[in-house]
Amino acid sequence: MEKALIIYNPMAGSENGEKLANLFKERLEKDFDEIDIKGTKEKGDATLFAKNSTYDSYHSVFVIGGDGTVNEVFKGILSIEKENRPILGVIPGGTFNAVARVLQSNQAKDKAIENFSLDKIKEMDMGVVNDSVFSLIFSIGDVPEAIHSVSNEEKSKFKMLAYAKNIIEKIADDSVYDLDIDIDGEEFSGLFHHVIILLSDKLENFELTEYKMAMDDGFLHIFLMPEASLTEKVGLLSDMAFKKSSDNENLIYRKAKSLKISSKKPVETDIDGDKGENLPVSIKVEEKALKVYYQG
Repeated sequence: MEKALIIYNPMAGSENGEKLANLFKERLEKDFDEIDIKGTKEKGDATLFAKNSTYDSYHSVFVIGGDGTVNEVFKGILSIEKENRPILGVIPGGTFNAVARVLQSNQAKDKAIENFSLDKIKEMDMGVVNDSVFSLIFSIGDVPEAIHSVSNEEKSKFKMLAYAKNIIEKIADDSVYDLDIDIDGEEFSGLFHHVIILLSDKLENFELTEYKMAMDDGFLHIFLMPEASLTEKVGLLSDMAFKKSSDNENLIYRKAKSLKISSKKPVETDIDGDKGENLPVSIKVEEKALKVYYQG
């Protein structure tokens, strides 16, 4: 008998998480003999639920929520021995839903539920940052700090416009960070305005960069941006937007299995759009860590 578990954040989908979970249960009833539903009440609940969801207990685990909730589930699943991990599925329930976009899920929640397919299963790398995990991006810089400063009220009211407003305001700060970076033994030290690490180059049908990468290629894709003038930064942003960043001398690209980043002063980090630990951090890739339902 195949069982499934749905983990949902009650705040997902404009505080309609429970309703979405019950709708999704109805959708899955033709595919599973038994379906359990568990709602989170506080931070860490999703990790705890997932940690106890071995393949012996559940064939599949589904999560409805934003990237923070999804990454909590991923963290719990990674604590299970690899051969006993259930298959993961994601229904978007947050503001940006990076993970759901990587998995090509429809961003309209009702459509994502209605059209959810179990036909295509892929393997997916995960990034491990100290005791946390990420599925798309780890970053340092003014842009992620601007994202963190958006309140829940602003997210609910203005959606993506709230992020755009804060990014425009914050990027004028022109901050730099004195960092020591070790990439698989290659050392970089000095002032950087952004550090970005990606695990995939695609969000839905949009390619983030001309550097080819896949969700299961086994590498961290690292972009270092040393201190530069405002004009040089604008030029770099333009080159990145038009897929010409490989020709820009203000960008250093490496792919690696692991790296360490440290700083003499506290520096804020970002994990998939949520605030992460301050430096120092050790980051590694766990290759083909999860099996996921891919909607593309």
